[in-house]
Amino acid sequence: KRITIDYFPMDHIKEYTDFKTYWDYRSSVRARGDVLPREEQGEFFRKAEAENPYRSDVQTSKLFLGVDLTRRWFEAYNAFLPSDFIFPLQRLPFEDTEFWCPADPEGVLNNFMQVDYEQYPGEFATYNLPTHEERYDIWFREYGKKAELIVTSEEELKTMLPLYNDLRDNNVFALFISRIPGDVWGSIPDKYEVRWSAYRDFRSQYAVAMSESAYLKDYKNEKIIFEGNTKEALDRICDK
Repeated sequence: KRITIDYFPMDHIKEYTDFKTYWDYRSSVRARGDVLPREEQGEFFRKAEAENPYRSDVQTSKLFLGVDLTRRWFEAYNAFLPSDFIFPLQRLPFEDTEFWCPADPEGVLNNFMQVDYEQYPGEFATYNLPTHEERYDIWFREYGKKAELIVTSEEELKTMLPLYNDLRDNNVFALFISRIPGDVWGSIPDKYEVRWSAYRDFRSQYAVAMSESAYLKDYKNEKIIFEGNTKEALDRICDK
């Protein structure tokens, strides 16, 4: 049914903790861990979380992300989440079923999510084709169209950005494949707020790159060398 649930586990933070002190500590731990080889990062962050001196084992008035979890849309906050926004939990009805919910849902949404939660999200496509979740790629490959845009530098990403936007406006599941040397955790694609992956799906209907490269050779279907003509590439993919 194409339903997904995101989990954002948080820690109770000790009462005396100043937010900037905690933020600086958490940032320093993240910076040390992010430069490690990927296979070592999980163990590093698990150990760092166990040793986090600001985490409380009992409920406090402050909640925030632990050192083992990062989500970029939380990065702009300058205060802890008050725990009374969450506790005590309450049960609320949704589609004939009751679910556990925060004590103050509107407080969480208005003060912590940084978006107008009552506004219909513009990223959803028309014609009933969903474009919101990454795992819709399988659905699009089977029933719609999927185009993987392979980039090896920030400049290539910027060049292909208009094509990416036009493809998604035309209900093509466009996804950047990041092959940018030295980019840790997709920070460059994230900066442009695009969908991206580190992994290629060789069965995608289209693969697009700025040059004939080894990254294209394993794709089974149509390959396009993008030379900056967005309309030509768009027409070719959309069969216009």
